[in-house]
Formats: sequence, structure tokens, C-alpha cells
Amino acid sequence: MELAVFGGTGRTGRALLVTALAHGWQVRAFVRTQAGASLQLPPGLVVVHGFADYLPDIVTAVQGTDGVCCLVGTHARSPEPFCAALTQHIVEAMRGERVRRLVCLTGAMIGALPHNVSPAVRAMARLFRWHAPDVAADRAQQEAVVMASGLDWTLVKPPRLTDGAGTGVVHADPELRVGLLDRVSRLDLAEFVFRAATQGRFVGQKVYVRS
Repeated sequence: MELAVFGGTGRTGRALLVTALAHGWQVRAFVRTQAGASLQLPPGLVVVHGFADYLPDIVTAVQGTDGVCCLVGTHARSPEPFCAALTQHIVEAMRGERVRRLVCLTGAMIGALPHNVSPAVRAMARLFRWHAPDVAADRAQQEAVVMASGLDWTLVKPPRLTDGAGTGVVHADPELRVGLLDRVSRLDLAEFVFRAATQGRFVGQKVYVRS
């Protein structure tokens, strides 16, 4: 079985690569040619270097796989929003290659906030949208692309991420209460994303997760 991972050069993405390999899966990691190509990645991967805006490169990463995990995001070194456009290319490639399973990592402050998100998180989301309106709009559009894809999708929406040790325990539910102090380690999140992608959990749902 083989999993395609977009965003594998980030901290959560690298944790997912290690997790999937440890579970015995083959892993194909898409690495943007213009970002992250020099990072040390776990051995045993098939690495596909390409451009996020060039569909044939995305097709190369997706073809023949059993599922796709999208963990892309902007950061200080590359603040230009690109998540929605790249995700649209991923969706198009998956449709063309008849790959159905898509798990996309966004965040608890992204998009429309349901009743289970605390007032404090809502306030932080407003600050995020004010401070980085282009990034916030891009991530919200990314969620819209996933939900309109017609694929077997899941949106994973964690609160604050930590680099602590894994606990082996993740609470997950579309109506899970999340507050400002809630968090989840990247290792636990990677395990959850892997299981969601490979076991068909929470298909067609936005799922909130925390430790």
C-alpha cells in the first residue's frame, strides 16, 4: 500500500512520513522544487520534486497511490498563500488517477467556526484573520476545495501543535470541544492522520482533534 504526502517537509509532515513508514506503507513525498528540497527526509521514501502550480508534477506524486495526505501550509520563509491552488491541483490529479481518499490538515481557527469552538478560540481566529487576511482566506478556500471535491475527504482541524512526545491518545470528533489551552503533539497528530487516511475514518467530515 502506498500513501502520497504533500507537505512532508514541515514538522508535522515529517512526523507523518516516519509514522507511515513505520507502519510498513510505501510513501511518496511531494517536495516543492523551490522550497524545502535540501531538508533531510527519512530514508525509504520516493521523493517527487516538482512545482505546486504544475499539474503534471502533482499527477506524478499521486498516480498509483492508495490515498493522499495534504499537510501543506505557509511559514515565515514562504508567506505567499498557495494552499488552495495546490489543493485544487491535488484534487484534479486524484480525480484523473481515480484515487479517492484525501485527508487534509488545516486548523481549528480556519473557516466557519461551529458551536464547539470556544469564545477564546473565536477571538484568536478574528485576530488571525485581521493579521494575515490573505493566509486566512487561502486556508478557508482550501477547505472549500476539499469539501467540493467529490472525493472521500476528511478535514483534520487541530488546535495548538506541540513538539512533545506522543501520548498515544487523541480525542477526535466533528463536535469535539476545543479551547484556547487545548493542544496536540505533532507525533500524535501524525498517527491520527495516518489512521484516518488508511482506515477510512471520518469520511466527509471536518474533525476536531486534541490530546
